[in-house]
Amino acid sequence: AIIARNKSNKNILIAGSIPTRGITYQPHVNYDENEVFDEFFQTAKELNPFVDFFYLDAICSIREMITALNAIKDFNKPILIGLHFRKNLLLPSGESIKEISGAIKNFDCAGLMSSCVSPEIYNGVSSNLKKQNLPSKICPVCERPFVWRKKWRLNWYKVKYCSKKCKKNN
Repeated sequence: AIIARNKSNKNILIAGSIPTRGITYQPHVNYDENEVFDEFFQTAKELNPFVDFFYLDAICSIREMITALNAIKDFNKPILIGLHFRKNLLLPSGESIKEISGAIKNFDCAGLMSSCVSPEIYNGVSSNLKKQNLPSKICPVCERPFVWRKKWRLNWYKVKYCSKKCKKNN
């Protein structure tokens, strides 16, 4: 992927896909958090030198999502979360998009998306995905909170200032 990006002379980002742990599309029955953490961490460690951001694929529970986010946060790369929803518009674990949004507010996520779902399920959850609570930070210059913006989606983890004016006045 890196060779292809370099040959293209285009600004292309490379994602490292980190799949769900356990049985795909099912909530975990026997969940060993340390083992799952280690699996996410090892996969991210192997991918890290070759990717610009991580993609958590087909995540089925908040517990798994939080374990994954904790396992890979120290790599300081954006994280896109792919969530698997069922026909009832809930995760296989029974959790809602509102609960998910609350659970990720302390992490620098590039965004949420539906993963491996039908068009009907996508349409059902897409409006809720757009209404998620966006991550926020405090500007060190003006000391005011500011929220994630689409233009920062790939480098939110590097953003420190709320505006060009504050960045200049640092």
